[in-house]
Parts: sequence; structure tokens; C-alpha cells
Amino acid sequence: AVVSTQSTGKYLNTTEIKEFSSPCSNVFRAESVFTENFGKDMVASVDNLGGSFTWKPKHYERPGYDLSTSSFSDSLKDLITNLTLSHIPQLYPGYTPKGELIDSWIIEVEGKKKLRRDTNLAHEAAYHVLIPLNHPQDREVGGGYRFSRLNCTVTDHKAGDMFVFPGFITHHKYDLPQTEGIHLYLEMSFDAPF
Repeated sequence: AVVSTQSTGKYLNTTEIKEFSSPCSNVFRAESVFTENFGKDMVASVDNLGGSFTWKPKHYERPGYDLSTSSFSDSLKDLITNLTLSHIPQLYPGYTPKGELIDSWIIEVEGKKKLRRDTNLAHEAAYHVLIPLNHPQDREVGGGYRFSRLNCTVTDHKAGDMFVFPGFITHHKYDLPQTEGIHLYLEMSFDAPF
């Protein structure tokens, strides 16, 4: 398995997040939480998922790899909830997270590819965790995330950063176009909002 309790030292730069920045309203980033090995091994793992690449989540226009049935889905969920659960009430006062995984995908954004829309509406979830799996220099130019209702764009992310943001009701997230290369990111949706 890619993620396990025995290998967290290989994949984590820290086991405790001390600080979040806020590049957009209610969008929080913890920098360099995951190592480069995490991104590389996650990408290598999806190559072994067979036909999963042809699936598209109903709420995305991007090709995606469904991780919900992968052999490492449970350990990945445990790793992310262990990192985030205690912080969610501080980031979103009044909300107590349940840590229930609704959906998890690795999304591929490829340069020069024409798509009907460049939007990821995100799942109907209370909050999402997004982790870029490769560096900007690995994917040439362009790319990033835009939260349209906030008129806010994030383009300075690095592999291993971790973003936490609310569901699409308030935070429509768009993938920004890029001219070349492939950008991969992990996005996990937690807790039904209603």
C-alpha cells in the first residue's frame, strides 16, 4: 500500500500541522506537509489502478482516478483525518467534523486539452482536502486553482502542500488552464453538509 502507518515518515514532513495560511477567504493552506515521495508514489500507484483513468467523477470535467475502491483508500483516509480533524473546528468555528469520507479522486489536468468546462464543482461535502502531487516546474506553465465566488486564485502551490476548503455551495473551485504538461492532485471530500 502507498500509505500506511509504517510509512508515514517517508511521506510526511511533519506529523503535526502548526500553521495554516489563508490565500482566500476560508481556504487554508499548510505548506510542505507531504514529501515529494508521497506525490511520486501516489502517481505511480494510479498507474496500477487499471481502467480507473477512464472514469470521470460526475462533478468534474477532468479525467480522474477513483481511489475509493483502491487498496490504500482506508489508510489514506486515516492519514488525512489524523492530520486535519483537530484543526477543522479552529478553521471553521462552530463546525465539528465527523471525518466521514464521501469521495476521493486523483484529478489530472493536462495542458493543450480542450474541455467543455474548466470547472470542478467539487462534491456536496462540508469540506475538502486537496494535495498537489507535482511541482509547478514539473508541469510547465499555467495551472492553479480559482475560487470563483471569492474572486481568488491560487497559483503558488507546491507538491506536498495541503489545502482545506468548504464545499461548492460557497467555494466553486476551477482548475486554471495550463499550456503544457500534466498536473495531478489528490482531492478528498468529507462529511455530508446536510
